[in-house]
Amino acid sequence: MNKYIIFTLMSCILCALNNDNPQSKLSDTFKSPKSKWSNSNYSNLRKDNTISAKLSQSNDPDSFWIEINCNNIDEIAGFQFELPKNIILLDAEGVRSKEKDFQLHKNDSGLILGFSMSGDTIGAVESSNDSNMSLIKIHLKLNDSNAKSYPIKTILAGPKGQKLTFSSFENNISFKGKEMQFTFYE
Repeated sequence: MNKYIIFTLMSCILCALNNDNPQSKLSDTFKSPKSKWSNSNYSNLRKDNTISAKLSQSNDPDSFWIEINCNNIDEIAGFQFELPKNIILLDAEGVRSKEKDFQLHKNDSGLILGFSMSGDTIGAVESSNDSNMSLIKIHLKLNDSNAKSYPIKTILAGPKGQKLTFSSFENNISFKGKEMQFTFYE
């Protein structure tokens, strides 16, 4: 038994001495793994779905339309927007969601739901320069003219019903000389 242990130990030592460069036996995959992220800057590694708002039109002196834009890297199977109490929802229209036959449902409390009965999804935006990032347009009227902040509770859902994360930026919109800040939160 001792001879076997000594023989195994000596074999291991000889193999180790013959291999000056242990990486020479590794395949290229282990030396430098290839990934679509390999040559990317760090800032591109953490890319999220982003939601923003911009003024679309304001023909009526008391109301205005905003576009809710989503630069999404994930497919979207559904969304929900819950407006704060200081905004009155007048109407909602689909843009990218309309192209995929999403049904929009809204109520007087400012809740907007969008989903497809056929299971269609809104595909990922191909590039950040894509001109059509607008999910929906909403027609709004201010309920409180003194308010400056309008946080919109938002839920995005993926094809398997999973909740999609997103980032939001402060969206400053000016309407009739009034500065408003729209943000989206989970």
